[in-house]
Amino acid sequence: MNIERMTTELRPRNRWEAIDLGFTMARQWFLPLWGLWLLLALPSFIIASLALPAYWSVFAVWWLKPLFEQAVLYYLSHSLFGEYPSFQHIRKQLWQIIKPQLWQSLSFRRLSLARSFNQPTAMLEQLTGQRRRQRLEVLHHNQRNVSQWLTIVSVHLETTLYLSLFAALLILI
Repeated sequence: MNIERMTTELRPRNRWEAIDLGFTMARQWFLPLWGLWLLLALPSFIIASLALPAYWSVFAVWWLKPLFEQAVLYYLSHSLFGEYPSFQHIRKQLWQIIKPQLWQSLSFRRLSLARSFNQPTAMLEQLTGQRRRQRLEVLHHNQRNVSQWLTIVSVHLETTLYLSLFAALLILI
């Protein structure tokens, strides 16, 4: 990754500016991010729907969300440096992307409110054990509450979207 090709200004940001930068990046690369997420989530949902009862298939896809997010994070991390990986490239690299954090992402780290902050650190820096804990300690200094509130607000927005879609379907029926 070439730092001269960065698509954003490299400077220290306070916690709110960092969140705003994340939303700006998501808006800028909206279609590739959603396409990549759907490329992974849709087959998982179809398989879960065929194999499990309706409510369990929704729960299974919800539980697997950290795996879909890792591929999106991979795309964002490369796009930030002016490299735009294709879907085929990400599909070929998918196992290498999710394998290092697979067990942790689907077990004890799954319900962490700070997952939106911790997962990029774990994936991009690939630290484990004591080194990872020390790095997160440094990064969490004055930042943990912001990432937790981001997760809480995002969960409420996502739930509102799901309920609105369900209500719209009921109204149409």
